[in-house]
Amino acid sequence: MSLPNIPCQTLGGKYFWETISSSNGWKLQLNKVTHHYRILDPANIRQSWNMDEEQIWNVFCVLTNQQANQNVIEHRPFT
Repeated sequence: MSLPNIPCQTLGGKYFWETISSSNGWKLQLNKVTHHYRILDPANIRQSWNMDEEQIWNVFCVLTNQQANQNVIEHRPFT
């Protein structure tokens, strides 16, 4: 199921978000309350969000030009 996404400006996630990976200025973040994911571009504009970790990692890899099997999660706050 595709979730609607409208790119929108954010404050960068200083309070409710945990950055779990970053690459070339892009950030993959996890919400500390709702546990959903979002991807911010270098200008802190939300480009994607999802509840599914695997799907959001795939999008993050595409946006940052990485191969999915080479990603290592830098920080897992909810393990």
